[in-house]
Amino acid sequence: MNERNNIQQELDSMGSPLAGLPGGMPYAVPEGYFERLPAEMVNVAKMNEDSVPDFGKQMPFSVPSGYFDELPGAVLERAKIAGQCSKETHRTIAFVPRFKWVAAAVLAIVIGVGSVMVFMNPHQKAPDSLLSAVPKNEINAYIQGSYGFDAVTVLNSTHISNLNVDSKDIEAYLNETGWD
Repeated sequence: MNERNNIQQELDSMGSPLAGLPGGMPYAVPEGYFERLPAEMVNVAKMNEDSVPDFGKQMPFSVPSGYFDELPGAVLERAKIAGQCSKETHRTIAFVPRFKWVAAAVLAIVIGVGSVMVFMNPHQKAPDSLLSAVPKNEINAYIQGSYGFDAVTVLNSTHISNLNVDSKDIEAYLNETGWD
């Protein structure tokens, strides 16, 4: 009963509408229902067997003779009649060819304006100027936290400081191996 009280308190604390509902089972099953169920189902099945009419080998439905031979022609004839009706009511809308040119012009304008906004943006900074704005202690903390070694020690090492690497060489290497 303690678990039931805990659930009731949790529902109350959440403001759930279930908290106000009674906790009892809402449905009742008659006594011995599941014990009697198999026998009752067998009796129902036996009663239904007796009520099914025996048609034997005779077909319950009939089709006029030659129906399936004439069917394709009748369908084709009705399709032709329907096609003639739709041709009479069908009209060509004159503005459709002009609409294609208008849509193409609007698309070209949108692409042009978007290109100007992206490529001619004076507020866009070069990556090296963005990186030089980051304080060195933040870069060192990032490298030490991410890779587990001290960047100052690595930079002061004679092996790395003697390398003659140009920024173009680094970009070429990153383009070949990926920027991830």
